[in-house]
Amino acid sequence: MPIVTAMDSHPPLARLAALLAVAAAACDSGGVDSALAPAGPAVVISPSSVTLDAVGDRRRLTASVLGADATPVPDASVTWRSDDTTIANVTEDGLVIARANGMTVVTAAWDTLVGRAEVSVAQVGVSLFKVSGDEQAGVLGQTLERPLVARVTDRFGHPVRDATVFFRIESGGGTLSEPTPHTNAEGNASTRWTLGPTDRDQTVAASLTPGALTPAIYNATARQAATASQRG
Repeated sequence: MPIVTAMDSHPPLARLAALLAVAAAACDSGGVDSALAPAGPAVVISPSSVTLDAVGDRRRLTASVLGADATPVPDASVTWRSDDTTIANVTEDGLVIARANGMTVVTAAWDTLVGRAEVSVAQVGVSLFKVSGDEQAGVLGQTLERPLVARVTDRFGHPVRDATVFFRIESGGGTLSEPTPHTNAEGNASTRWTLGPTDRDQTVAASLTPGALTPAIYNATARQAATASQRG
């Protein structure tokens, strides 16, 4: 529902209800109905709120400038602005571009009138890949030297913070220090792997959802601890 800002800074409830009704009609029709437009100058942004799911994701906003008679002002050129450009910025023609997770407000100004739209950036992790910790060798029942590290990225390949990675033992037994760690600012999540008692290759799976059919697989070769005679 578009947010309408008129010249009155504190409109009465009746007028506010009328403005909201006009905004709803604009959303449904894709434009501003002059018969139902607010009784006074205003800037209407559509849509009034957007959610972007990746850094670099984009969405076009449009602004309609209405005159005193509630009809569109011809050739009205608005000035776009983002309150927080670290979250999202906006081009001179209303294209919003996500920069980081969070919320901000984008405005369109014409003369003394200002329309507002809320912008939310909430990355969604869609890819996971191994960073380090694969193909190690260690002693049965001992913790491997290097942690298992996985990275999560959004659909444009940017690291996702605070995503959950699901690690699970696939074969060989053993334990994990943290089966469901969260990613850091670099998109990395890690866990320590203590090998099981089986004297053979052991594996751990990592995925974005529990029990995923195509997880990333970490391999380790387990061996018996050396005896005193073997150590010489």
